[in-house]
Amino acid sequence: MNKQAILDVLNSLEVIEMNGGEDPYILVANNEENRKKLNGVGVTDETITRYGDDETFCILALAFNEGYADEYRDGKLVLWGPIDDELRSRVLNGEGTPADAERLLEELERFFALRDPVRWFAWEMEKTLKQNDHKGGWDNCQYRYLLDRLREEVDELIQAFWDQEKTTEDIVSEAADVANFAMMIADKTRKQFPPAV
Repeated sequence: MNKQAILDVLNSLEVIEMNGGEDPYILVANNEENRKKLNGVGVTDETITRYGDDETFCILALAFNEGYADEYRDGKLVLWGPIDDELRSRVLNGEGTPADAERLLEELERFFALRDPVRWFAWEMEKTLKQNDHKGGWDNCQYRYLLDRLREEVDELIQAFWDQEKTTEDIVSEAADVANFAMMIADKTRKQFPPAV
């Protein structure tokens, strides 16, 4: 399914009512013409129906909840996609689009808006994760396993804290292990149960 093609259709539909703020929505007519356009790019009538009634449907809720968009900017639904090595490489090699560069800059702004201790600790977490990249990630791990490992890492952190032979680096490393297992649980949960928009 081509997400950009779906966004192009959603962005082309005539908006009949919209609201921002706490309860944002963007309503378009629930008619045969609009459904046919969306069906043509792979969006089913069943999906459309989940986001409206017989008269209208909300393209904002549809786009965000179905994963077709991750931002609404300048009157358009936008899919930035993940910031991954491919995007970084394109920008660094001068092959990226202005949207790629803007996405990287926005992410950097968010990162530098973090408190210094949070930013520092995130790097400690990433350092530990990189050392374990050969293990293949956590997407296929069971929750039970991750929770058991989290408990084990908490015990190791407590032991390191009270062990007079352990260094500050040892304690920080154990704390990063605890945080990483908590992050893995949170990451799996947000992917399995995405928040409603």
